[in-house]
Amino acid sequence: MKCPKCGSEDVQFATRTSGSSFSASDSCCGFLLLGPLGLLCGLCGSDVSTDEFWVCRNCGKKFTESEVKAKEKEEREATKNYQKQKEILSAAGNKTYEETEADVAKTEAEHSAAVDSYQELLSRYANGDDPRLKKCAKIVKHDIWRAMAWLGLFIGIVVALLANSGIWFLPAIVCGIYILIHSQRSKKAKKILSEADPGFSAKFKATQDAAERMRAAKNLHQVSQSVKDYESNHEKKE
Repeated sequence: MKCPKCGSEDVQFATRTSGSSFSASDSCCGFLLLGPLGLLCGLCGSDVSTDEFWVCRNCGKKFTESEVKAKEKEEREATKNYQKQKEILSAAGNKTYEETEADVAKTEAEHSAAVDSYQELLSRYANGDDPRLKKCAKIVKHDIWRAMAWLGLFIGIVVALLANSGIWFLPAIVCGIYILIHSQRSKKAKKILSEADPGFSAKFKATQDAAERMRAAKNLHQVSQSVKDYESNHEKKE
C-alpha cells in the first residue's frame, strides 16, 4: 500500500468507530412499556459505524483503499497519455520544449505579417475607383462580424438552455441567419476579387496557411508542455 500523496510505503492500517451502541431514550421507553426487560430496547437500532483507513507515517495523510485505487488509475491514464504525447513529439523530430516555444513565436509573427498584407490589399480595393471591387472588399473585411455572430449563436443557445426559456433562442436565430447570409456574400465577393486579381487568392491562401501552421505549432507546444510537466513531477517523486 502506497500513500497517494507522497508515495511512501511506510503506512499503518487503522480503524475508527463512531456513533453509540446504546440509546438511553429507547431504553426508557422500553422500561415504561415492558418493565425491566424493556431496558434492552436501548440496544436496538444502535448507530455504530467503523471506518477503515490507512495513515502515512511520512506525511501524515489519512486515506482509504478506494483513494489509492483511484490514484493508481489516474497514474495509469497519465502514463498512457504521456506515451502518446512522446510519440507525437518523436514524429515531429523530437523537438525540445524551447524549440516548440520558438516555433510558436515564429508562426505567430508569420501569421500576423500575412494578415497585415491581406488586409492592406483589401483596403486598397476598398479605397479604389472600381465600385464593384470596393463593395466586395468591404464585404470581405466584415468577416470579423461573422466570428462575433458565431459567438452570439453559441451564447444564445447556452443561455436559452440554462434559463429554460425559448425567448433566448431569438438572438441565436438572428445570429445564425446573419452567418448564413454573410457567408454566401463573402464567398461570392472573394470569387469576384480573385477573378479580378489572382494576387488576392494568393494572399488569402497565405493567411490560411499561416493560421494552420500557427495552430499546429501551438498544439505541439502544448504537447511538449504536458511532457515536460509529467517528467518534472516524476523526477520530484523519485
